Amino acid sequence: MSALLAQQNSTYSANWNGLMALAVLTSLPLLIVFILAQKRLVNGLSLGAVK
Repeated sequence: MSALLAQQNSTYSANWNGLMALAVLTSLPLLIVFILAQKRLVNGLSLGAVK
């Protein structure tokens, strides 16, 4: 995906529509993983903070 993002830029112009669409598509898997693991992440951080 990052190679596709790099191809959207040229020396004198950028395809901003394509660049933003690819940026959203690139960040979606990470966002989905975070949403699914949010409860476990918060619980783990809370357990580690207790003295």
